[in-house]
Amino acid sequence: MEITSINSFLNYYEKIRQRTMTIIAQIPPEKIDWTYKEGKFTFANLIRHLAATERYMYTENVQLKPSCYPGHGKELADGYQNVLAYMNHKHQESITIFAQLSDSDFKTSVKHQEG
Repeated sequence: MEITSINSFLNYYEKIRQRTMTIIAQIPPEKIDWTYKEGKFTFANLIRHLAATERYMYTENVQLKPSCYPGHGKELADGYQNVLAYMNHKHQESITIFAQLSDSDFKTSVKHQEG
């Protein structure tokens, strides 16, 4: 699938996001801080990481700004409802910014922070 317009991108992106949210909805609230091994990402860490990557890496880069990833720690959102709210809020911020892109912006090359 080739995406050449902002509308086709937003439609595609929302479908992918819905898949992610369907999986996240399967996590029981009491397991949000579960990890398979001490020192590894918890479910909450993974969700915060996805939200922060979307908003502070991809969305910044598409605006030709440097990434400003804040991490994935509890200081961003703690507890089941707060973690989900953080994910939804960062997604809405991202969509608002993405929606301002023009179709010609899809022809602009953007460098990842590592080149």
